[in-house]
Amino acid sequence: MLQDSRLSREGRVGQLKRMLEIFADKRYNFERQLEDILAMQLERDQVEGAVPECVGRIEGSRALLNLASPVMPSD
Repeated sequence: MLQDSRLSREGRVGQLKRMLEIFADKRYNFERQLEDILAMQLERDQVEGAVPECVGRIEGSRALLNLASPVMPSD
């Protein structure tokens, strides 16, 4: 009976150690995913910040083109 109890304890310790390994692996994977998400957010923020400037340039170019085109009199 004592031997069965000891094996049972060893089995439980083994299971707990395995759980710790699983948790460590999951933590590592979540940390990598978080790094990827943060990198994507930074890239998105950079692009998002550049868009208004691009729109301004395009609209400015259109305005210059409109000024440079000859106005045709209407009949």
